[in-house]
Amino acid sequence: MNHSHPRVRTAGTSAPRRRTATKAKRTATLLVAAFAGLFYPAAVGPAHARNHGSGGHSINGRIVLIREDDQGNDSAYTIAPDGAGEHLVSPGDWAHWSPNGREIGVHSADGVPVTIVTVATGAARDLPTPDPDFVCGPTTTEEQCAQTDFSCPIWTPNGRRLTCTGSSGVNPSKDGIYTLRASDGGDNRLLRRCPPVCDEVLGEYSPSGRRLLLNMPDADGVLRIYTIKSDGSDLTAITPPSMLINEDYGGSWSRSNRILFAARPAPDHRFALWSVKPDGSDLRQLPVPDCGGALDDPDSVGCPNGDWSPDGREIVFSRVTATGEAVYTVNLHTLAVARVSPNGAFEFFPYWGVASPHRGRSLAN
Repeated sequence: MNHSHPRVRTAGTSAPRRRTATKAKRTATLLVAAFAGLFYPAAVGPAHARNHGSGGHSINGRIVLIREDDQGNDSAYTIAPDGAGEHLVSPGDWAHWSPNGREIGVHSADGVPVTIVTVATGAARDLPTPDPDFVCGPTTTEEQCAQTDFSCPIWTPNGRRLTCTGSSGVNPSKDGIYTLRASDGGDNRLLRRCPPVCDEVLGEYSPSGRRLLLNMPDADGVLRIYTIKSDGSDLTAITPPSMLINEDYGGSWSRSNRILFAARPAPDHRFALWSVKPDGSDLRQLPVPDCGGALDDPDSVGCPNGDWSPDGREIVFSRVTATGEAVYTVNLHTLAVARVSPNGAFEFFPYWGVASPHRGRSLAN
């Protein structure tokens, strides 16, 4: 079973042809009028949103992302959308903001469902695994242990609970999607059992909290983006079976009620970013410059995952090239792309939260 955190990260999950500046500018000019009205609503921002005067960003707080160091170790950092003030949060290979921006859930160690870090103080607490069948014990075989995990990456919209995927090599009948209290890990509730298909990656909740995104195979083994009700019922596919979905990314749901996901424009191309309405209509590839080029082009760029800004006017996304992976933003009104990651940094899996700027000292070097 694969879980809510990414299944595998490889450079092959993205990489398209880089257009010349002149061509990109011309393409952006032609597409702005068509896409601005769709993706840039006049007033969808929350009360947290504020303007960053010099950079033109809607700050809406900060971005959390994962950085890999020279030794291959992953850690979560927060950073402003203009690339300023990067701060270490915790070691970990995925991280998600709480809805109020005061905490970050991080996958910091195997066997720990989530480590919750308070942004203002840096205090951290590990939530316990709610069932011993989801833990590798002394009598668990190596094969069983490889099929055992319990991870809780997604916050419910009210911030009181976390949504988790659980798999047990000892007792596969318990495989499924669960929720538990964010305060102490208690009150573990089953939302949906996995069998016969059990290979899901969790995406985000809708703004209303009534539905949840899933990336999982259909009955024929084809990856699709689904939504389910918050009680685990009414599994509904919203992408067609013909699409080549990125298996590592569960999707992001904007305040203006559009869903972001990643797919290849063609089998021999790298990932690009797409948008669709919750009922599966109005499916479009987003005109993010350079994303989705040919695999055989060494200068190509891939965009395998991303997240809406809280006001829905921008997207933060991973940009993969032959030389590495970094985090960028794109303004959906102007199609202007800006680098967030420091030069030389290898960073990925960004999520944009509503936290106000970090008030503590920087831990990044």
